[in-house]
Amino acid sequence: MAEGKIEEAAGERPERPDIEVAYEILKENHEGISSRDLLTRVMDAKGVGPEERPARMARLHTEMNLDTRFAYTGGRWMLRERAKRVSGSGRPMFTSRPALTVLPRPKPKHVRLWEEEPAEPVEEEPAPREEEGDEASWDEKGSSDWE
Repeated sequence: MAEGKIEEAAGERPERPDIEVAYEILKENHEGISSRDLLTRVMDAKGVGPEERPARMARLHTEMNLDTRFAYTGGRWMLRERAKRVSGSGRPMFTSRPALTVLPRPKPKHVRLWEEEPAEPVEEEPAPREEEGDEASWDEKGSSDWE
């Protein structure tokens, strides 16, 4: 006997994956469902507790993004087979969202933070030359400061 038949014979059905429950919900709804509403419906149908919900919802959202059966159009999830198609392209057409136009960035204006003036040369006074007699007096003055 095959594994599937053994489980059916024992009366135990294997638990359906979350992604398949989401597919069934979207199959019944032709207009699409918002992300939060769809994820909540799947978690309610599966009987997932509040402590486990955030992780399972995140995983389901990732799976839906990767699964080619699902399309996110105009803020709603729907089955790709029901999404309107652009003639010849084979991709879903996002009819409820306006097209985005990418404009080039404007060039920044030159802003001066301070007024620039030409620097005036500063004349330094020449340092006084020490004479031979001054060294002794400096030692006397300097030693009194350190004691």
